[in-house]
Amino acid sequence: MRSYSSEFRLQAVQRILAGEKVSALSQELGIHRKLLYEWKHRVATGGELSLRQRGRPRKVDTARSENPAVIARLEQTIAHQQLIIEFFRHALQRVETERREEIAIGATASSKPSRR
Repeated sequence: MRSYSSEFRLQAVQRILAGEKVSALSQELGIHRKLLYEWKHRVATGGELSLRQRGRPRKVDTARSENPAVIARLEQTIAHQQLIIEFFRHALQRVETERREEIAIGATASSKPSRR
């Protein structure tokens, strides 16, 4: 389905309100009459702002507009978090290695089995 800009929709509705026939305008623009009537109804009930695009707004690249100091601080935070993750990853590996060694040696479990 083709998407039309808000400006295009508004111009089409203004032409209809100025007296142009919907059937002639639909042929000229290559748009179905029903769609033109829908746009006209939306303007009549909700004003020009009702012609905006429906759905989720497009994503805007905010990285370009951000303050460089903010970006630098966020990059430092990410680097710090990566260091913390690496620390815990190595600590977990050491604990797992020590457990495997204890099991291989035949060390007793940390708690005694219950007697029934």
